[in-house]
Amino acid sequence: MPSKPSLDETGLNTVSNPHQNDELNYLWVSPGIGKSSKEVYDAVNVALRGNHSIDKVRVLNSLNVLIAEGALSFYEITPKGVHRRKRILTINESWNNLHNALTVMMKLIQEFPEEPWKAI
Repeated sequence: MPSKPSLDETGLNTVSNPHQNDELNYLWVSPGIGKSSKEVYDAVNVALRGNHSIDKVRVLNSLNVLIAEGALSFYEITPKGVHRRKRILTINESWNNLHNALTVMMKLIQEFPEEPWKAI
């Protein structure tokens, strides 16, 4: 999930967008319980505390990326014949932090083959 690292930020905001972190934090609160994109969207907007809002499409796209990366899985329900996805985390917070750290380190090693080893 890492995008462009932001060295001015702390925690997960260093390697991913704040709204993605809010999505993950909401899903970590109730592991094993499927959540709809609307539930995640509402939780992210509450977490933003009225400072600004985010589009539903942006949340949905982010959730789809998390599914593609294997961080989420889903199952479908069909109330009244409409297909809806419920998303479930397949990773825990510790694994996510380790994955982010390793991804950044591997990118540094690819881009600067000798410098990371000198720093270590």
